[in-house]
Amino acid sequence: MAKNKGLVFLRYVVLFAIVGGIMYVIFHYTTRSTPVVQEPTPPVIIAQPTRKNLSLSITVQGYVEARNTVAVLPLVNGTIVETNLKVGHTVEQGELLAQIEDTPYRQQSLQAQAAQIVAQTTFDRIQRLYKSGAVSEQSFEEARAQMDASAAQWELAKFNLDNARIVAPINGTILKSFAGKGNLAHLQQPIALLADLDDLIVRLAIPERYYDRIQDQESELQASLVKQSTTGQTTRVKVIVESVAPYVDPASRTFEVVCRIVQEEPIFIPGMLAKIELIYKDIPSQLLLRQADRTTDGSFYVYDDETSQAIWVVIEPTAENDQYIALPQDYHQTWFIVDGHHTLIDGQKVSVTGERED
Repeated sequence: MAKNKGLVFLRYVVLFAIVGGIMYVIFHYTTRSTPVVQEPTPPVIIAQPTRKNLSLSITVQGYVEARNTVAVLPLVNGTIVETNLKVGHTVEQGELLAQIEDTPYRQQSLQAQAAQIVAQTTFDRIQRLYKSGAVSEQSFEEARAQMDASAAQWELAKFNLDNARIVAPINGTILKSFAGKGNLAHLQQPIALLADLDDLIVRLAIPERYYDRIQDQESELQASLVKQSTTGQTTRVKVIVESVAPYVDPASRTFEVVCRIVQEEPIFIPGMLAKIELIYKDIPSQLLLRQADRTTDGSFYVYDDETSQAIWVVIEPTAENDQYIALPQDYHQTWFIVDGHHTLIDGQKVSVTGERED
């Protein structure tokens, strides 16, 4: 009996020990102070708008082409016995490009010349007889017709003989060669492609929404051709706007602007992709920020110096182009967050690490 009482007492002791341990753990963790984690403020760079002239422009791509590009066609058939068709070679107008075997044409010319001489002699004799009344007017007219036909045949034979020599029709550079020595020359099949590389143009297809703006400023249009090398170096070449088409293509809803390239060295050649910046209006003395200073939704973050907070604002621009945006004059002393602004939220504290000077 005493043994049973001891076991019961021991059970109560163990139970009280367990309950006491649980109460201690609960009390310890509920009364312990929670450490406060201080979030770091994001670093940003700020800048004020700069006052500059703003050029309203549109950047359009086109392909460089030679204004005068000629496919050199043979005017007679025959075997090519000589060529001077080196691609990249510059030729002058009248310079020999290829020679077609001319023996058949030379023989035809000699035959036609002989026939013309006979017809001329016959006509002279009949003309004298006609004047003396010895032959009829019909015989006289037949002799004159025969003489004219023989002369035409001789001119044609000389034309064919002369065109056995294929010469350059313009001053230019050989872009492509389609024939070689021993090939057959055929009518309507070019032997070379020739272009004047001193007169290069770019034809631009401009969206019709720009037509009024460009048409109104046609006499003051400015343009430049931009080329970026593989090393990242940018080269600008002067471009002269030659013409603005007086109509809009209904299929593409664009109108054509033709620009002439002015370059001292052959930086651009036919076939190159050209990016032309077409400036149609200059607006003086504007407060400008870069387009990159805006957030993805087109808004801005303003820096509040008193609270060190980033304030989200929506500003309606007065004008803009591909690079800059013009702001209302009220923002001339406002600091904008121009780096680190893409990850901010409205009212967030920031740490200014520098100021950008445009």
